[in-house]
Amino acid sequence: MFEPDGRYLDLNRALYGGVINKPEDAVAFAHALMKSNPGDARIPEEALQATERDGAWHVSAQIPGQAKLIEVLSFSRYDGKVLSGP
Repeated sequence: MFEPDGRYLDLNRALYGGVINKPEDAVAFAHALMKSNPGDARIPEEALQATERDGAWHVSAQIPGQAKLIEVLSFSRYDGKVLSGP
């Protein structure tokens, strides 16, 4: 489904029409992107939370043993372009 060679924009357009509006959709999209990074691929989707700020989704994970959420990925809400992360 997802190929880590830049075709994530096609996935974004196919699934969400180019704009990701809901936090649960942002988490699902981020989880698909994270599968390309072996370290991040181990983080279960249930441990992820998404918040929207300034036109970007910021996805954080609750890592065992950490008190705070750790941001693992951010991407544009409008085109799925990765801003930080894998």
